[in-house]
Amino acid sequence: MRKNPVKAALKAGLPQVGTWLSLGNLYCTRVMARIGFPWLTVDMEHSPIDWAEAASLFGAIADAGCTPIVRVPKGTHENIKRALDAGAHGIVVPMVNTVEEARIAIAAAKYPPTGNRSIGGGLHAMNFDATAGDYYKHANDEILVILQTESPEGVRNAEEIYSLPGVDAIFVGPND
Repeated sequence: MRKNPVKAALKAGLPQVGTWLSLGNLYCTRVMARIGFPWLTVDMEHSPIDWAEAASLFGAIADAGCTPIVRVPKGTHENIKRALDAGAHGIVVPMVNTVEEARIAIAAAKYPPTGNRSIGGGLHAMNFDATAGDYYKHANDEILVILQTESPEGVRNAEEIYSLPGVDAIFVGPND
């Protein structure tokens, strides 16, 4: 199974620079995935990209050797599960204001016993160049979980939120 180099680099304290995709255009995505960024984030929160388009973009990014990440529309179990089952290697969860919201997002990204993500789909394993069995065995170690702080409430709770096990990175909203 392919390792998540972005997660490994962040864990080692190495900065990672990538960019965001909001267009949903497969040609542009394929070009961007080959420019040299280690990751690309497909923005499903503030763009008209739907789930089918996102799955195609994740595959194009992964096939180019780049790490596909997605900012989900909202940090619900359903959105996180769908994004990961569609082949994203990581999630950015917007508007995480409380410890409980953070726990819900982390649990949705992890299979039991660590979390409560259910088993299904096939694109996820394909995008990690793995069998389904290997994906289920190693996904908890390779899925990148990024939580986004965008409000005064999130800032007040940041220390407790970001000290939770399973948080790999913090994203502070650029306009907040």
